[in-house]
Amino acid sequence: MRARHQLGPEEFRDGRQEVVAFHFQGTYLNSPNDVVARSDGTVYFSDPDYGRWDHVVGVHRPLELGFQGVFLVPAGGGETRLVVDRAEFNQPNGLCFSPDESVLYVDDLDGVRAFDVAPDGTLSRPRTLATGMGDTAVPGRGNPDGMRCDERGNVWVTARGGIWVLSPDGELLGVVETPETPANLVWGGEDWRTLFVCMSTTVRTLETRVGPPPPVRTMAEKALSR
Repeated sequence: MRARHQLGPEEFRDGRQEVVAFHFQGTYLNSPNDVVARSDGTVYFSDPDYGRWDHVVGVHRPLELGFQGVFLVPAGGGETRLVVDRAEFNQPNGLCFSPDESVLYVDDLDGVRAFDVAPDGTLSRPRTLATGMGDTAVPGRGNPDGMRCDERGNVWVTARGGIWVLSPDGELLGVVETPETPANLVWGGEDWRTLFVCMSTTVRTLETRVGPPPPVRTMAEKALSR
């Protein structure tokens, strides 16, 4: 979705499509990038602007919104809401929830931020979980991108040189080095212990001792059964 200014469309088995979000207060979004759904159906997404750059990752178009944010679409649809300060992020990217969905993690060019999540979806108490994860070299080994939380609450982030694993307190537990720059990751397989990793030119798998949090697995199994 990096070369688009809308989130969606969502595809249905009968061929129907529904755009979830494409503007904020009458102005087109930048280039929605990553998306995560809470178990109640509330959708959060990041909206960096590099999908509008004259660059390999984008299609050159005017910048209209004027900031890069994180937004919410209520369960069942409704007005798109900005849930962070307009100056909170440089280029927000990956998102994931803690296992109990009380914390939302969002990464940026150099690290990961954490926010408390209220029942109405509002985010509060922004704080830095980790920094120093990006790469300013050209060509580099990657910046924070795709992100997943495991069932123990640890955060797995594709970043410089591989997959960084952080504790809920931000302690670096280790880095899984990868042969190519990793971009995104997701658990799957019969026992949900296989980590699928999208890299520069390949998709690789990694067997792990942990899997996704129960709410994520439940939503995924429900979607696969449709």
